[in-house]
Amino acid sequence: MEKINTLLPTLKTKKRYIAYEVLSSKDITKSEFRLSFAETGTRFFGEYGYSEIEPVFIKHEKNKGVIKVKNSQVDKARAIFSLMKKIGNNDIIVRSVIASGTIKRLNAKIHGSL
Repeated sequence: MEKINTLLPTLKTKKRYIAYEVLSSKDITKSEFRLSFAETGTRFFGEYGYSEIEPVFIKHEKNKGVIKVKNSQVDKARAIFSLMKKIGNNDIIVRSVIASGTIKRLNAKIHGSL
């Protein structure tokens, strides 16, 4: 059986996890948030600039969630958070809580064990 070649660790793109909070009078679903994030990102940075962020929505519950982005693009993701003003007819404010390199470390920082 032939072994599949994997990427060396130095060639893999590094990721960061950003915990966010949506301040709104109504609960926002993951799909609504993801759509609004993509629309705001492409409107401000263009399709190429948005694609550089490589966003992956890990978790979203009760207006709080975690998004995974490329290491060098954390500032762009936070800029998109600040530019998001409405989802549907609801006025919102998106707040970046904390960023970390691993989900385990992110949860530890959020829950105050560090």
